[in-house]
Amino acid sequence: MSTALAFTTATLIHETLSGDFGFADPDLTLLVIVWSGRARLRQADGDERLLGAGSVLMLPPGHDLTLRSVEQLKLSRLCFDAARLLPESSGRETLGSFDAALADRESGQQAVLGLSPRHAGAVSDAVGRIEAELQKPRLGHELLLRAQLLELIVMIARAEHSADHDPDRYRPRLERTLDMIHERYGEALSLAVLAKHAGMSISRFSCVFRETLGTSPLDYVAATRMREARRRLRAPGQSISEVAYSVGFQDSNYFSRAFRQHHGMSPREFRDVARLSG
Repeated sequence: MSTALAFTTATLIHETLSGDFGFADPDLTLLVIVWSGRARLRQADGDERLLGAGSVLMLPPGHDLTLRSVEQLKLSRLCFDAARLLPESSGRETLGSFDAALADRESGQQAVLGLSPRHAGAVSDAVGRIEAELQKPRLGHELLLRAQLLELIVMIARAEHSADHDPDRYRPRLERTLDMIHERYGEALSLAVLAKHAGMSISRFSCVFRETLGTSPLDYVAATRMREARRRLRAPGQSISEVAYSVGFQDSNYFSRAFRQHHGMSPREFRDVARLSG
């Protein structure tokens, strides 16, 4: 799902993604702001990094962005001509990590950083102002949009160097916990078990999880179980009760109620629809 708005200086796209995706623009710089969801970013050195709410990426023209294991990733993409928008690098102030991404295409490097919830809210407001101007152009439209885009870039650059900037410090722990959820979704995964695995208190873990992924830990576990239940229901060989037990439900009736609440139909109805659709 996506919506796109364009003006001379840049293109703004809002979209929600699932699956694996890649982005690249041969001529424009790409700024990506993640609002919710989860994905793994394949970096140039081959390592992968968890992306979630507050993640910001900037890529020079011609650089590829590869996302794997994308789960309901809600993001905004801004493609813009940095050479037209900004003065030459020798004639402007430093912008922290963004300097490497705003360099020329031969020497430019990908920049990845994270925003605290406070800064993410301010950035969301700035993107909203850009969108509002795009939807209703008025006198000085192009000049204002250029100024708003510059404001957004500087706002993110300043957030990187603010006193409360360090939202990535918990991400390695969250990655380990997410891996555990994906491997052990069929087990009893209480909030206490998840927090202990992450090495945090229950309150801290719940707060960090929601800030990073835009959902609660137990809602994420439930969504993971339902995703696996759908996969198993599409495949032959298991009864509905067996599917229920395999994804962590000890009561098949409770599983059926939960499945209907998530999907608007019973597991049996879902299986029948899946068979008819091939």
